[in-house]
Amino acid sequence: RKGKVSKEEFQSIVEKGEPVIFTGIAEGWTAFDDWNLDHLRNKVGNESVEVTIQSKNPDIFGKSDHRTMTVGDLIKEINCPASDQLTHYLAGDTFDQRFFPLLPGVHPLPLSHVNGAEPSPDPSLHLIDGDQLASLGLWLGKSGQITHAHFDCVHNLLTMIKGTKTLKLLPPNFFLSMNSHTFESCKGQDQNGEIYRFSQMDLGQSDQELLEKHPREAKKILPNIRKVTISKGETLFLPVGWWHYVYSEGSKPDGVQEDDHVHMAVNIFWNASEEYWKRRELRPLEGFKTAFDDWNLDHLRNKVGNESVEVTIQSKNPDIFGKSDHRTMTVGDLIKEINCPASDQLTHYLAGDTFDQRFFPLLPGVHPLPLSHVNGAEPSPDPSLHLIDGDQLASLGLWLGKSGQITHAHFDCVHNLLTMIKGTKTL
Repeated sequence: RKGKVSKEEFQSIVEKGEPVIFTGIAEGWTAFDDWNLDHLRNKVGNESVEVTIQSKNPDIFGKSDHRTMTVGDLIKEINCPASDQLTHYLAGDTFDQRFFPLLPGVHPLPLSHVNGAEPSPDPSLHLIDGDQLASLGLWLGKSGQITHAHFDCVHNLLTMIKGTKTLKLLPPNFFLSMNSHTFESCKGQDQNGEIYRFSQMDLGQSDQELLEKHPREAKKILPNIRKVTISKGETLFLPVGWWHYVYSEGSKPDGVQEDDHVHMAVNIFWNASEEYWKRRELRPLEGFKTAFDDWNLDHLRNKVGNESVEVTIQSKNPDIFGKSDHRTMTVGDLIKEINCPASDQLTHYLAGDTFDQRFFPLLPGVHPLPLSHVNGAEPSPDPSLHLIDGDQLASLGLWLGKSGQITHAHFDCVHNLLTMIKGTKTL
């Protein structure tokens, strides 16, 4: 946790890309004392909002319905015991003119400017550039609200007004292990594409249940889950791409007063700046001195010609983009196919086959790798060159083909650092 921070300190935290809880960002907000269900009824009760309606036992995590209702009608649903099997949740509806009467309660916002709100005269409080704002949102629900594990495509600064939120967090590099939805798994309920940001795994289950249901994935994610709770007056910075499972409660879940079971929050979604991404761009790997000079087909024949590899074989005019066959052959035989004019209608492509012991004779040519460690390769003694943690490695791959090779449009579920040894790739 951190208290009040300067704009420079805040930007430094954002650049590191790690979640942080702040206790001083919302200092001075009257919402902590004034906002309750009566206040919302009086100020914005007749305003229409889009409410998320979910089953407490969904068959597909991330699936929900949406209904337009007034804030007053939403409060009735929140107070209604009959709705125990369904949750009605105002999930970040935007602070536009409908909610302007509420804005004095969250002054000063940590934004340089936002439509409808008076900016703070103190520039040191302008932690976020208003031009980067994606949305300023209001969150309102009842104790027991669950939002299943998902990631956002923007930075998030979330401040609790009432109640608590307990989150289970995982870094973006666990994308593969989090088993996100496919079109098949969501049974066509793609929620306008939003569901693909959700995991198929229920992080509300016990560790034992997760290990039994998802043994391979759970072994990777469980040691890395960070559990945090934020309460009234606290603000969580959640960087773009971080997985989060959220359980929300009122300040007194078992209380008898109308507001005891209610949780409220305000958040700022904002876009990562161009500078944020530029800082993550890497310079060419100038250390690969010998591969650029030494690697050619003769070198591959001599070093690894007898090793078996899985080769991708594609038609140059496929009826289905992405369709291919696979054949196991030696590197020497692959080189023959690459050199064979008769193969002009088919392409034979070594598409990222893994650098395991078969390719160890080639590793000196790509030393130093920008990895802290990798099996079979000597790490650089200079830690400044360890750009990637070897524990996060999915694969180190070799690509080899003939001019004219096409790989049709697709995306990968992991980061990719691709260095050309010979030839060019135009993407």
